[in-house]
Amino acid sequence: MSKVSTILNIFVILLLIMLGIFTAYQIVRILLGGSWAAEDVLITLNGIIITSLFAVVGYMISLSKATGRLEANFENLKNSFCSLVPCVLINPF
Repeated sequence: MSKVSTILNIFVILLLIMLGIFTAYQIVRILLGGSWAAEDVLITLNGIIITSLFAVVGYMISLSKATGRLEANFENLKNSFCSLVPCVLINPF
């Protein structure tokens, strides 16, 4: 599952880069004489924003998994510490 997620994330980032380069090229062409209508460029820029949103969501999912592992490790560390020292000393928030 992790391998598929990584490959999908790389694919989305590459798609975002290619779409961004193509859109920048079209914007330069519009400024130098025109190739696309302004509406087409705006639609493409919306596509770039949506694609980057998917890349950010994938990154946030991986961060949440890492946070979950850290919380579990902290809980295990707290339990180990409680077995050594009376738990009265630990402030449980």
